[in-house]
Amino acid sequence: MADSAAKATAAHIRQELAGLRTGATDPAYAPDRELFGSFTHQEIWELVREPLNPAALGQVAAAWQANASALAEAFQAFSDAVNREFARWSGHTADAALRATREFVRTGIDAQEVCRAVARLMELNSDAAQTIRDAIAPPEPYRPLDDPAAEVVYGGKRRMAHDSAAADLEADVRDTMTYVYTPTMPASGDRVPRFPAPPDGARRAGDGGAAR
Repeated sequence: MADSAAKATAAHIRQELAGLRTGATDPAYAPDRELFGSFTHQEIWELVREPLNPAALGQVAAAWQANASALAEAFQAFSDAVNREFARWSGHTADAALRATREFVRTGIDAQEVCRAVARLMELNSDAAQTIRDAIAPPEPYRPLDDPAAEVVYGGKRRMAHDSAAADLEADVRDTMTYVYTPTMPASGDRVPRFPAPPDGARRAGDGGAAR
């Protein structure tokens, strides 16, 4: 059985993932889910210790958040500059230019929201990765007694007890991957926000009549 605390944490993470920005999304990044029924405890341990890296996921999240902040600053500066310029314009050209600019800025705001949503998604994946790591104990090999004679006498019973406990633990870690990892981390790639297309109006900003 998967660790109950890990399952509860993963359920909370999935709730947050479900509440992230809606709208256009990319196709699912991991449509085919892994099946862990044939994985050994050692294989799962190596999987969660190496590729499943919470720190690396946190760095990716920080990079997306930095991109969101940079976009916000750039589009705010652009908006302020063109608003000052268009305050001196008039006529159809001014109206068309202002409309196209507003559409462009709106696209920039949408792009910021995508960056922030992806940053939060990666933060949640980092949390999930750490939860999964914490829930999976390392496999313990059988350790014979130091006294060979004692091992001959007691080793059979000890090994049976070890193998039984190891089988139970292996079943638990498989359940953790099946019921905590699979519905959380791969599933987070099902609804990754897509960047908006540039507005058509931005290419028609020069249309219109009167000059400045």
